[in-house]
Amino acid sequence: MSLNWGIIGTGTIANEMAASLLAHQQPAMAVTARDQAKLTAFAEQYQIPKTYETVADLFADETIDAVYIATPHNTHFDFIKQALAHHKHVLAEKAITVSNEEYTIVRKLAQDAGLVLLEAMTPVHMPLFKRLRELINQGSLGQIKVINTTFGSHKPYDPKNRFLNLI
Repeated sequence: MSLNWGIIGTGTIANEMAASLLAHQQPAMAVTARDQAKLTAFAEQYQIPKTYETVADLFADETIDAVYIATPHNTHFDFIKQALAHHKHVLAEKAITVSNEEYTIVRKLAQDAGLVLLEAMTPVHMPLFKRLRELINQGSLGQIKVINTTFGSHKPYDPKNRFLNLI
């Protein structure tokens, strides 16, 4: 089964998703972003045939089966609700929502609609995590009561980067 993907956002992580889809000969079908120049360049670079000026326009496209949300975390909840209301499967960048309460709401909406809602969490698909899951399921590590992990990334200093620019 192949899906017609729509991408929301044109930042670094959206580029990685678009490149991955293109590398698998399944380029995204549509993209939307606030900056028209970036939107046009992104679509051209990744052979995406449709661009939309608004997220609502992308959601209204009935040929789009699933959306990848690669925008700041505080936008995910509203975008996910809108996507699900338009019967789109959703893959949202981490953190999928900013609170457990928001996640509980969108998870229920997706379940009720029979749609897939996933968080783009690369580590859970890595061999190390698969092996840890095996060890836990076998009981080799004893009874697990709490797991505390930290995940981060190194970003070069760039005052224009939203992670480093406090304005």
